[in-house]
Order: sequence, then structure tokens, then C-alpha cells
Amino acid sequence: MEQFKSSKQAKQQKIRINDHFLPYFENTDRYLVFYGGAGSGKSVFISQKVLLRTVSEEGHKFLCLRKVGKTIKDSVFSEFRERIIELGLFNQFIINKSEHRFIHIHTKSEILCTGLDEPEKIKSISGITGMWLEEATEFDQEDFDQLKLRIRGEKKHYVQFILSFNPVSEDHWLKKWIDNNPRDLTFDVSTYHHNLFLDEDYKNVLEDFKNNNSLYYDVYVLAKWGSIDKTDKFLFLWNEDIIADLEYRDLALWLSFDFNVNPMTCIVGQRIDDNTIHILDQIRLNDSSIYGMTDYIKAKYSNRSIIATGDATGRNRSGQTRDKRSYWNIIKKELNLSNAQFKIRSVNLDHVSSRILCNAVIEHRTVKIDRSCKDLINDCRYAKINDKQKLDKSDMGLHFLDTFRYLLDANFPEILKIKQ
Repeated sequence: MEQFKSSKQAKQQKIRINDHFLPYFENTDRYLVFYGGAGSGKSVFISQKVLLRTVSEEGHKFLCLRKVGKTIKDSVFSEFRERIIELGLFNQFIINKSEHRFIHIHTKSEILCTGLDEPEKIKSISGITGMWLEEATEFDQEDFDQLKLRIRGEKKHYVQFILSFNPVSEDHWLKKWIDNNPRDLTFDVSTYHHNLFLDEDYKNVLEDFKNNNSLYYDVYVLAKWGSIDKTDKFLFLWNEDIIADLEYRDLALWLSFDFNVNPMTCIVGQRIDDNTIHILDQIRLNDSSIYGMTDYIKAKYSNRSIIATGDATGRNRSGQTRDKRSYWNIIKKELNLSNAQFKIRSVNLDHVSSRILCNAVIEHRTVKIDRSCKDLINDCRYAKINDKQKLDKSDMGLHFLDTFRYLLDANFPEILKIKQ
């Protein structure tokens, strides 16, 4: 852009423009990918590029996404608001905080920030002219393929998909995609050394990884593809080969429940043999009751033999049920099950033991999940532990991961002996 010829001029205007990214203002390739270390200035530049197109080109609808909607307010939306103030454009925009939307008054171009976990909101947006996928490693390839279909027809201005991320795993589909060098793609690799505006304290934080966390140093300082996610992943042995196209067999159905009013969840599996389990379906009912869940199961899986497992706290009497009976009593009555058809612990396995068990099952047994179980797969991919080694549910509810944990525990309780 003409008004930003150098970082020196930008500094004089108190605008953060790094020389490293200047050529990309004019890049019109359909796919523009920025990956690299922490603090490199990737997100700052991308928000500047999108904003400058918004104020200079009419009729845009830029869709700016994170995988989880809860992260939008403090990430992408906040980034744009900060850039608008920094560029002196505050009076030129209508800012809708509740919808996380920016509208430029003169060009009528819009920037909409949302999460991929809000599909109805995304479906209602028409006329999308460009996208930014922030933290693109959170998305799977099917997500990206579906998003590409959201921009159709000829547009007045060039269409561009911008992706930004840290290269956390050499096994990620994004690395394979970039390595295949698709047509009309430009990618850039940056580190904090390219950011002329980074404070010294943050640089020191990054450099300290060299001595105390070599994996973090490779990924977040040197911008090398790594496997950093495995350091705090709940399922650190997760691999994409677990996802498959599965079919129901003439075997009993295993139902694993997690009891929440919003959502109430259940997964449906089958024990194929002593060493193999398949998960074929996920059930998610929002603002529902246990009666709604059992009605759904009766309608979809009538005349099938059932074994039930899940959250041990379902033994407690609940104010959410008629006559305050326990969830398991309701399931027993509504699905007409016998006591022998229940495989439930008296107390749930603690998170540390559950993590050991689940990863040991993945390593020593065969687990397959049908690709239609997208929420379960995302939980398994991205769930992390906190500093107390417990599941971190701050960004994701992980209700399907809970059903997954209960199912593996009920089927392979002996596996813990392998890892002790």
C-alpha cells in the first residue's frame, strides 16, 4: 500500500508495519499462508491487509475465523479493533461488539469474526469475498474444503484465503498441503526476528525456551515444524489413522453417556473383538433432558442389543428428572435394560489415570472413529491438560471426549497394567 513504504515511515506515524511483510500487501494469490514462530507479527500484518482492503475496496465481506467461537472476542476481533484505532480509522467504522462485526461507513465493506463451531451463523452469511483462518492448525482439512465452497462466482475484487499458524506438528495436513505446492499459493515463514516492534521482555521469554523446552524453541522461536502439541495433549498418541469409514455390524451397541443439560451427549460404539472397538455415531442434544436422549435412541436404534456405560455421577438422584430419579435409572427403564447391560464404575477414573488408559489403548489396541463423528474427533485432536494434569475445558466443553474416556475404560480396564 502506498502509504506504508517502510517501517521507518510507519514508526513516525506510530503504525507497526514490518518490512518483511510489505510485499504481501499487493499479493493477490488465492491462498496466502503465514506460518512461523511466536511474536513474528503475522496476525498484526494480516489484520492490516484486510483492513486496508476494507477501506479501499467496496462490497467486501471478509469472514475471519477461529475454530472455537469463544476465542474470537480476545483474538481476531480484538486484533482488528486495535488496528483500527492504531490506523486512526475508528470514526470510519461501525463496530458491533455483540456480533463481532465491523462495517466501513464509506465502502460498506464488512469484516465478520466468528467461530467454525457456529455453523448456522456462517450459513446465514452470503456474499463472502475473502477469509482469514487464524490458528489454522485448529481446523481439519474437511473444514477448509467446506469453507472454500462458501465463496462462489465472480467477484469485483480478487478472492483470497489467508491462513496463519504456528507449525506445531509435522504430521499436520497443512504441512502436506504446502509441501505439495498447490497452484496459486504463496507462503511465508517468519520468526520474532522479523518483528521490529517486539519488546525485549518477550524476546527473552522466547529465548529462554532454548534452555528449558527444546520443542517450544524449535516451533515458537525457530519456526520449525514440530510435534509441540504432544507436550500437553490429553491424547498425545492420537493419530489421523484412527478416523475411518465404518459400518454397523450385527453386534451389540455400546452407548456411552455424558450427562449435561446443554448439551447432553452420547456416542455409539461396537466391540469388534477383544482388541478392537469402533465408534460409529455421536449424539448431541442441546437444551435436552435424559428423556429426550432416550427417545432419540429408541427411535434410531430400536431392536438393537445395548450395553450402557458413561459418567458414574449419573447414579446420583437428579433434580433434572421426574421424581428426582438417577439418570441411570431412567435409562434402564426407558430403554428396557437389565442390570447386566450396564458397565459403570462406582466412581469415575481420575483424569491422570484416564489419560494413561486412553493413550495406552490407542497404542496397544485398535480404536477407529467414523469420520462423521466430527465433534468427537475434534475433542480428541485438540483436548489439552492444565498444569494440574487435568483436562483443560476452558475453550472446549469436551463432552464427547468424556464419553470416549468412559467407553475405553469400560472396555479395556486391564490396559492400565501395561503402563504402570
